[in-house]
Amino acid sequence: MRSPGTRRAAVAVVAAVVAAVTACGQPGAPGPVATPAAASDPLLGPADPATGSPVRVGLFNVEDNPLADLSSTGDAAEAAAAYANEHLGGLDGHRVEVVRCADKVDAPSAAACAEQFVRSGVVAVVAGQPTTADAVLPTTVGAGIPWVGSSPLSPSEIASEDAFFFGSGAVGLLGAYAQYSHDLGYDKVTIYGVESPQVLGLVQTVGRSLFAKAGVGMELVAVPPGGDATAQVEDGLADDPDAVLVVAERSACQSVLAALSALGAQQTKLLGTGCVDQGVIDALGEAAVDNAVVFSVGDPSGDHQESQVYRAVMRQYAPAAEPTGLTTAGYVSMLGFVRAVNAVGLPDGDAVSGEQVSEALRAAKDVPRPLGNSSTFSCDRSHLAPELVQATICTSEVLYTTYTAGLPGRYDKIDVAPIYGG
Repeated sequence: MRSPGTRRAAVAVVAAVVAAVTACGQPGAPGPVATPAAASDPLLGPADPATGSPVRVGLFNVEDNPLADLSSTGDAAEAAAAYANEHLGGLDGHRVEVVRCADKVDAPSAAACAEQFVRSGVVAVVAGQPTTADAVLPTTVGAGIPWVGSSPLSPSEIASEDAFFFGSGAVGLLGAYAQYSHDLGYDKVTIYGVESPQVLGLVQTVGRSLFAKAGVGMELVAVPPGGDATAQVEDGLADDPDAVLVVAERSACQSVLAALSALGAQQTKLLGTGCVDQGVIDALGEAAVDNAVVFSVGDPSGDHQESQVYRAVMRQYAPAAEPTGLTTAGYVSMLGFVRAVNAVGLPDGDAVSGEQVSEALRAAKDVPRPLGNSSTFSCDRSHLAPELVQATICTSEVLYTTYTAGLPGRYDKIDVAPIYGG
């Protein structure tokens, strides 16, 4: 399609305007591209619209479930695709059509999404924030369709060599927790993990190994996905840990934070992004996250270029979506995918295959990381120890900040490769 120089120049330009790609009609239908009525934000930069043949990209994300509806994460992914279509030349010149199918937190509907993706001829599946990836990934990868995202969690994601991640997700979160706990001299910590086989299994295997390497004692306490978690939280405080850590989505994290507040716990809180969703802060008050250390896939609130572009994209293409919390995962997953492919390029021609996309992903090096605060990612190798993680984790950096008065401070970076033995 484009010359390598043109492609790399487009990747380096962090700017965009767009025609919103939205999934409408039947679930899984590719979304049409609409022209925005309002003038584009100048932060989005000059137009560079995709003019080539369309390519379909699957989007799998938790939605339409009363216990876990992360629609804003999917909306952010679609906004990133729209931004790419109008300002990054799409996927190496091809216009991206998003095939969105909801993860309803049950295996049968997830399996139906897998079949839909294969029938639709998608060239990749972008994982927003799924919970039933194990019911989708084997089918799509088996059909030659790569899996991309920012938050690896499920066994199939971690064990697949055809999965690529532009953030280290829960795998990196556990490494960051362990490294941070070691650096601060903690003797023992309690991890509150949501009652999910994926989460509990990951903490019991990968997490326990990492904390052992760090020389920090670790207790795992399972908490329900919603409702009152006071009894479980109290059990986890019984041995007076130096810090409490949470590996959970929004509803479970809100339950844990509410219980910690009610019990008057004074321990340092180490949290993931889902715990500081604006809805959580609104429900519990700023004090619930005051002085908490929050680890994230990216920095959405800073004044550097990546943060400013993210906010501009969300304002223009997903104005109704809450831009905080896990929303950023959808944006990083989709935009990281586009940037990685565009940095390498695709063969000339109208047809694009999953195999061609996988080859481009495996060759991507030193690509600007969405919301990465001037850092890059490379997918030519996994940056975390292959004996623990078979998937290609394209970065070993995790960003973190301390919250004060309900707001994040300056973000710093922690490299989790050493704790993984990388």
